[in-house]
Amino acid sequence: MKTNNLLRFVVVFFFCQCATIISVLSQDQGLAQPISFGIKIGTSSSGFSRDQQVFSDKRLGLACGVFAEYKFMGFLGVEVGANYVQEGAAHVSPKLVYPVSLLTQNQSTIKQSSDITLHTLQVPLILNIRPNVMSEKLSPRISIGYSFDFIINAISKDNVEVISSPYNILLSDRQKENVTPSFSNLNMGPILGLGMDFKSDKHTFLFDIHYKIGLSDINNMGGLTTSNGERPFSVNTLTVTIGIIY
Repeated sequence: MKTNNLLRFVVVFFFCQCATIISVLSQDQGLAQPISFGIKIGTSSSGFSRDQQVFSDKRLGLACGVFAEYKFMGFLGVEVGANYVQEGAAHVSPKLVYPVSLLTQNQSTIKQSSDITLHTLQVPLILNIRPNVMSEKLSPRISIGYSFDFIINAISKDNVEVISSPYNILLSDRQKENVTPSFSNLNMGPILGLGMDFKSDKHTFLFDIHYKIGLSDINNMGGLTTSNGERPFSVNTLTVTIGIIY
């Protein structure tokens, strides 16, 4: 619990400091064009996938970040960002993250299903294309890019069943365990997205929908995953965010 609170504090502090730096830099008129800075916040929906097919229930989480964009043409820009995104999956087999020997504890309880939360730092590199098809106040955006993601922490919230009694009893309180060693540190994949810029007199507001396709396997259990009867898997993530460009 203390580790999770420390992680949340570090993430919030990091983005607060980035927002302060962005605000200061945005006041420099020399950087107004062609470089712009922004912050965004929203929600994520993710699930574990194999062969690009999601096999788990979806997990909802937080998505927020900062970014900078360099427009080298009027309709074309390159964006780099740093995002904190909660990814994962719900109601998956505990065999994905635990050796079989750890599924049963003291021959009295057994893990039945797991909800996985991945605390991820995403570093996306995105090409933004803005077709000039609407008014000066509204600008649609097509985003194509690639994301380099670092899994900082992984927590499994397990559904545990008592098996020592005459009738199996499902415990109402789920147990949490740190399963970070069961995952790779790095996860990469392409990003496709659509967005809209809303221009005002002082700032530009944005709305983004991005989908990251997980191409690399994120499990890190070696041969244990196979011996558990499970195949390697990745994670696909949809993020919906709003933000402001300075």
